[in-house]
Amino acid sequence: MRSVGEVQTREVFVAMVELIWDIVGQYKKLALRSFAIDPAFFARYRKIAQETNTKIGDLVQVISLDDMETSLLRGNQSGDMVLKSEMGDLPFIELCPDVMIATYPGKHLPLTAFNVSEPVGEGGFATVKKGVLDGQPVAVKIIKVKAEASKRELMAIHIAFRREILTQSSFKHPNIVYVYAICLNPLAVALEYAAYGDLNVYLAKPSSEYNWRLALKIARDIGSALEYLQESFTPPWAHLDFKSPYAYPYYFETASSLMLIYV
Repeated sequence: MRSVGEVQTREVFVAMVELIWDIVGQYKKLALRSFAIDPAFFARYRKIAQETNTKIGDLVQVISLDDMETSLLRGNQSGDMVLKSEMGDLPFIELCPDVMIATYPGKHLPLTAFNVSEPVGEGGFATVKKGVLDGQPVAVKIIKVKAEASKRELMAIHIAFRREILTQSSFKHPNIVYVYAICLNPLAVALEYAAYGDLNVYLAKPSSEYNWRLALKIARDIGSALEYLQESFTPPWAHLDFKSPYAYPYYFETASSLMLIYV
């Protein structure tokens, strides 16, 4: 026969095990829902919990970051860009720095700021339109997103866009396409504009000028850009898919830089 003390100790132990199991279950449920999508998910809840002095378990019942992320990825962003909750206004840029591409050093602008006009190109993943930003022409690349896309598909599109923007904007060279600004609603980027289209299209036109002098200038500019990628970074960058559709003649009336390449 067990003593009262033994029974109480056993009950306390069982209660502790049940509590731990419940906590593990809550975290497991959250992890299954989020870790497959975004490893920063827990960090966001932890940040809110610390700032509001709230337990993560209680916080999950109040704020659904999963729903918020999905809304952001679909472009359903409020003008003030904050999460309004019972605990006050929490900026999206702090809660979801990856979704908001907070590490991009340039401008975050609405699509209307690009003054988009006629389309100049079409691809499987994006439409390119001519625009004007700060008085100069730009090429506005607008990412295609299906209305019925799942969150996993939305996140994959967003990750690819974020990687492209952060990579391209890190290059500072006269023969590499410059990134002027980005938009998150919808996903779009304002790039340096090349009025002649890509090199492949330009050379295919019977009316296009082409001679040895021009060929040498094209080779010089492309070589300068590729050398910059190889020599200016550690580890060096290598453009593994370089071809004429990624090269853009943009100014023929000068002896200076003629070509732009898109990495």
